[in-house]
Amino acid sequence: MLAGLAAILGPLAGGQLARVTDWRGLFLFLAGAGAVLLLAALVVLRETLPVHRRTGGGVRQTGRDYRRLVADPLFLGAVLITGFLNAALFAYLSGATYVLQGHYGLSPQGYALAFGLNSLGFMVFGHVAGRLAERWSQRGTLVIGIAMCAAGAAGLLATGLLDLPLIAIVVSLLSLVSGVAVTTPPTTSLALQDYPQLAGTASSLLGLARFALGGLAAPLVGVAGADAILPLGVVTAVSVALAVITHRTLLRGPATAPLPQPARDQALSPEGTVESGVERLADVKAGPVAVEVLDRPGPEPSLIPSVQPIPHPHHTRRTLCAPSTPMPLRPRPHRWSR
Repeated sequence: MLAGLAAILGPLAGGQLARVTDWRGLFLFLAGAGAVLLLAALVVLRETLPVHRRTGGGVRQTGRDYRRLVADPLFLGAVLITGFLNAALFAYLSGATYVLQGHYGLSPQGYALAFGLNSLGFMVFGHVAGRLAERWSQRGTLVIGIAMCAAGAAGLLATGLLDLPLIAIVVSLLSLVSGVAVTTPPTTSLALQDYPQLAGTASSLLGLARFALGGLAAPLVGVAGADAILPLGVVTAVSVALAVITHRTLLRGPATAPLPQPARDQALSPEGTVESGVERLADVKAGPVAVEVLDRPGPEPSLIPSVQPIPHPHHTRRTLCAPSTPMPLRPRPHRWSR
């Protein structure tokens, strides 16, 4: 939300500065603001990660981490979708100024208002995306955001082909920018959810994809003239289409598998054994119940998470853990042997 608020206030402030200075003065102002931010980062920000949790290894370890991350289809898909949609966003940032002012004749203040409207949509829909993820899941929210981007890109392409009025391009840009805001939280979450120990490295790849693909797309908007609408529509449409293809090829798999469920009593056979080859101890007392996994062929049993295993005092057969509350067992008709 803060980023969206800054995007709203920035153009408004720039429009007012344009009244008293030229473009050189604007860049001098930006240089001064950047120097202040750099000084604040050097003085105020400190490393918060404890020393014992920091990783070393230098460039080689970083390269291994990169290879590990890009080998994961889920991570790679989230990164590419982020990059392609931000390519559409950067195309808007680089071309909207010339299109709205050169083609439609908006003043700097009028463009600032139009840009502020899109930034407001970015802020509001970025906040709403978190709520949507709670109701429709991360992947559902991502699909909604991509659909909004596709609608905006289609509107821009139609505006370039049919020379539609100003309201058409304003609404299309609003849909595109708001859709990018909706996709940002789920793509970031999907990329980082399996790599908490590599959060910094994974975040750096997300940022690289955003700005690298955005930097490649931005110059393409001006290939047919600075104020031409059609190149803007083509670049945004191609970028969103690539995001859709990436989603269908890399993110259409099942979501994270649920945790395995513990074996239940009704899974016991009439003789009292578990179908998967798990044998329970005969003597059940209050406290933890040990479950022996015999070295016999058959599928492995499901592990019950978050409980420490109980070592067996007499032999080295593997033991699994079971809940601390005793489980009711059927009476066994006779003593079994291996």
